[in-house]
Amino acid sequence: MSHPPFWLSKQFFYPIGNTAAISLTQDLSPEQSAADILLLGCGDPRNILFTLYLDLTIGTRKLDITCCDIEPAVLARNILLFSLLDQNENIDRVWDIFYHFKIDDRALKIITRQSQTLYDHADTIETWQGSVFGSFLRMEDARTLMEIRRRWKSYTDFPHLPVGRKNQIMKEQVQLSKSNADKGAMALSPSRSAGMLWPQAMKPVAD
Repeated sequence: MSHPPFWLSKQFFYPIGNTAAISLTQDLSPEQSAADILLLGCGDPRNILFTLYLDLTIGTRKLDITCCDIEPAVLARNILLFSLLDQNENIDRVWDIFYHFKIDDRALKIITRQSQTLYDHADTIETWQGSVFGSFLRMEDARTLMEIRRRWKSYTDFPHLPVGRKNQIMKEQVQLSKSNADKGAMALSPSRSAGMLWPQAMKPVAD
């Protein structure tokens, strides 16, 4: 059935989730040895990582998880994270890359290096499938791979941008942050970590 088009006048980028992680297999019995899971609007991989952590206690279980998101950069970041974990990158550096608001020089070098590696392997579906990452990070179609590859190229090229362009990006980011702060908006989700004291924690945690 056809429907009128729905045009998003403004898209929101959610690289980090704002809800507590949940186990994707919490309703499965420990004896179930496999599960196929579809994540629509998957966001960051906190639920996947939390599920893998909890499933360590029940033995071997094969998981096939399909991640879908309207924003290719979300998928590009997630694959970057999984590839770094697979290669046993320093966990402190991985944390800095994924959760720190500002990237330091050490983290930037890792992002640039790993993004170049992923970009090189992602020339086609066939080259990706034949890579070390293709064995556990599969792509559904060539268009998805192309869009994700474009993001990795942007990450790789960022350190080589002209100084004027970098300064412009930084200025726009500062202006955006200031405009949001001036609106008096408050992020309520982090206050949940305070439990019963969340009403008192809302303002200091948001600050």
